[in-house]
Amino acid sequence: MAHAYTPGLQVMAETVVSKTRQLPIKGEVLVKVGDSVRSDTVIARTDLPSDVVSVNVVNILGMESYLLGVLKMEVNPAWEFEVLKAQAIVARTYALRNLGKHGSEGFDLCALPHCQVYRGVNAEDPRLTKAVKATRGIVVSTGNGALAVTPYHADSGGCTANVADVWGGNIPYLAARPEPFDYESPYSNWQVSLSLQEIEKALKPKGLSVGNVKEVRVLSTDRAGRAVYVGIIGDSGRAKMKASHFRMALG
Repeated sequence: MAHAYTPGLQVMAETVVSKTRQLPIKGEVLVKVGDSVRSDTVIARTDLPSDVVSVNVVNILGMESYLLGVLKMEVNPAWEFEVLKAQAIVARTYALRNLGKHGSEGFDLCALPHCQVYRGVNAEDPRLTKAVKATRGIVVSTGNGALAVTPYHADSGGCTANVADVWGGNIPYLAARPEPFDYESPYSNWQVSLSLQEIEKALKPKGLSVGNVKEVRVLSTDRAGRAVYVGIIGDSGRAKMKASHFRMALG
């Protein structure tokens, strides 16, 4: 089962009758979920020690109903309707391709950015509902009919990155592309400052062995100027690291 802080979604092919089930958690204690979700909500015990009070909340619903609670977390309902339809298609494709991502925890998708942010009925909007219905069942597919990989973001910084530079592998349609127009968002520019000691502490669990970190250098960049590889220089050695791995290690 999932930890209590990870609400889950079991997305089914068809929407089931809307209701909330109550299951006994411990003794005579019952927990009820409110009206902010569609379809079934199951509350089950997690596999934790008996002295730990923890539950796993799973919302069971159909794909199209699921999307109604996703879109508003990614797009503004006031945007052009074709944008809303495009987001519905991308989100549907992403969800279908990632079904079972949390299978070992008892559900398909979590409601957090790790999968797609889902806020249930509270995030529904008439224009977004219309966009979901207008694209019902439509997905992005590759030439051989497989579901496409459709990650998306709030801001690319002006240019997307080549998938090989970030996650590895070769997906031709996920190559670096400049944005077709200029725009500004809260995420267009940002910065963070870390001491060499903080960097060293973050990299040690990754097996980096260069001694005390003295310097970090950008070794290569992509067409947008984004770092691809960085060099870590210490008092007892040097190491080369993929920039995406470096960023994830720092958190």
